[in-house]
Amino acid sequence: MDGRSMISYGVLDPSAFAEDGGPSIAERMARQGAWFRRADNRRVARVGAIGGWDQVRSRLKGDCDGNPLLFVFSACKDTIRTFPMMQHDPDRPEDMLTDTDDHCLDDVRYACMSRPYIAAAPKPPRSTFETRMPTLNELVASSMRHRGHERI
Repeated sequence: MDGRSMISYGVLDPSAFAEDGGPSIAERMARQGAWFRRADNRRVARVGAIGGWDQVRSRLKGDCDGNPLLFVFSACKDTIRTFPMMQHDPDRPEDMLTDTDDHCLDDVRYACMSRPYIAAAPKPPRSTFETRMPTLNELVASSMRHRGHERI
């Protein structure tokens, strides 16, 4: 690194932590100074859990003010190439088909799951009478105006 930027953390596919007769891929990377956390690779939500594709979809929608929550830079050529060709699984519409090149999108899903986002509840509509309750006289006057009667 050039000293101007610092990566605070990274996530890695859980399979990289598997030890099968020797140090795992994650352990070998850590020995070289590249530390990663185990990614949450849940594709779809289970009872009481957040699913990875739900996290990606919520970020694609943006927040309640219309701000984007997912940025893809032009250098992410494979993500840009593979995102449009992803299809929903016809047997599990909340999931994606995995018989295509989905590795870059797995990375996007892992990143989203590492910092789950829950959309804010929609703001209630403003009251016609602002924040206070109208008086009986105001209600009668309003009703009269709507009927075309003017009070003298």
